[in-house]
Amino acid sequence: MSGPAEKRKAAWEDMMKQSIFEATVKVMKEYGPAEIRMDQVARAADMATGTLYNYFKDKNALLLHVLDTLFKPYHAGLVAILNGDTDPQEKLEAYFRQTCEIMNEQRDIIDILIRARDLGLGAEIDRDPETDYRMKIIRIISGIIEEGVAKASFRRCEALETAAMVFGALDGMMMLKIKGLAPERRVEEDAEECMALLLPGLLAAS
Repeated sequence: MSGPAEKRKAAWEDMMKQSIFEATVKVMKEYGPAEIRMDQVARAADMATGTLYNYFKDKNALLLHVLDTLFKPYHAGLVAILNGDTDPQEKLEAYFRQTCEIMNEQRDIIDILIRARDLGLGAEIDRDPETDYRMKIIRIISGIIEEGVAKASFRRCEALETAAMVFGALDGMMMLKIKGLAPERRVEEDAEECMALLLPGLLAAS
């Protein structure tokens, strides 16, 4: 069991990483992902540049830290949906709702991350299915679909492939919203729109 000293150290590390996350987001918003420098982030975090390098080796690592900090609570929420007691249709709607919520709440940061990925920053995570954030989400959707098929509420299908289609549809809609090309709606309205368009193709024949 960890003692008081270890707990204090862990709490300090968490506080430092949260400070670095906030500083990185601030600098990215001001300068864009292509122009971000380690000394800028260190200054925004009120720490020495050498201290920042003790935590992250370069700006690519900083980007991954921002992505990971955003993704962990979102992923935990999706896992809770998958493991919940509601029926598969309700789980799918909850996935749509939670995704629309984070897109609306973190739109500026997600836009920055998308532009960073376009520059090739963080691209290495896509090469490994175990670290690819998109694959982690698709697997959760696949689990919901597999449950729906098992309960005969969804038609028989290749769950992982179908999950990728569902993910791609919502990802595309959110991309348009970030670029200002999709109508602005409340989160509930966005979730209802997704259900209306995507659920009929999943439902088992009555």
